Amino acid sequence: MSIIKLMMFEYKRIWKLYLALVIAVTCVQLFSIWYGSYTYAEMYKELARESGRTYYQIAQQDGISFIHVFHSFPTIASIMVSIAALLLYSCFIWYRDWVGKYPMAQRLLTLPIHRSALYFSKLGTIFSLVLGMIALQYLIILGGIGLVHLTVPSEFLQNNGLALSSIATFAQVYPVILPLSFKAFLLMYGTGLTFLTVLFTAIVIERSFRIKGWFIGAAYMALAVGINGLGTYTSMKFHLFEREVYLVFGCTLVATSILSSLLCIYLLQRKVTV
Repeated sequence: MSIIKLMMFEYKRIWKLYLALVIAVTCVQLFSIWYGSYTYAEMYKELARESGRTYYQIAQQDGISFIHVFHSFPTIASIMVSIAALLLYSCFIWYRDWVGKYPMAQRLLTLPIHRSALYFSKLGTIFSLVLGMIALQYLIILGGIGLVHLTVPSEFLQNNGLALSSIATFAQVYPVILPLSFKAFLLMYGTGLTFLTVLFTAIVIERSFRIKGWFIGAAYMALAVGINGLGTYTSMKFHLFEREVYLVFGCTLVATSILSSLLCIYLLQRKVTV
């Protein structure tokens, strides 16, 4: 059984919950954007009627910006819920196989394949789900921009900067999950991929050594964080150029990912039992 087939198997087990998450996030964010833009548009229309000024004058004099409707509490909360759900599933994707009278792990571990395929299929499944949510967020922003233009009089949107780049850099959470440059994308999601490899290794350590595995796995995660943090701190302490700091951080991420993957595959081959 190939990695692709194993990934398809994982998708079949999660697609209903994932679809529900996608629908919920889309509905919450688009409704929040529409309601926020509608509310502010009505407020400024009333202000225009009371003051006798035109919509354009209101926009110019009061500095109206509709960008912040993309960063309302429901929008940010839905993003946080999505992140939490994917983090939870990153653990559940392993532990679910050991649940039940006839655990799925018993069948998966006895397949005539190298057990590294199990590791990479689960890693690929989680990371592809994350990328799917990122793509969805970009689409929601584009759809939200269209909703604002449909809801708000065009005079209010003069010089508003209502564009993907300005929205994605407006709040703290968006620059993290929606990097606008390739370098930022590699940095953010390279860090995320490394975290997944470390988390998977900690889980497999626990499955290998059970009670002792909890402490060994926690120590391994702390060690991985410490190595990456120390490398970055040291490079900054020596006042290296920014690109050199990024290079050091990237090297420690790659080294951590390779080490974690090799250790995880070794434990799957030699230590993990049902």
